[in-house]
Amino acid sequence: MSQNKQTVQKYFDAFGISDHTAILSCLTDDVEWIIPGAFRLQGLGEEAHAALSCFSRSLHYRCCSR
Repeated sequence: MSQNKQTVQKYFDAFGISDHTAILSCLTDDVEWIIPGAFRLQGLGEEAHAALSCFSRSLHYRCCSR
């Protein structure tokens, strides 16, 4: 498997279990977090952990509230 595919696989595996540290390890310092109408952040700082928490809660709500 290519390095790019390994990185994407690691990202999705980590996202599936809400492992924010592993997710962030797959991204570069210039990552942008955008939720239209809600917020736009850049980078891998504490704000990135907040963005991931928001994404995780949103996905959990959409998947589990039906």
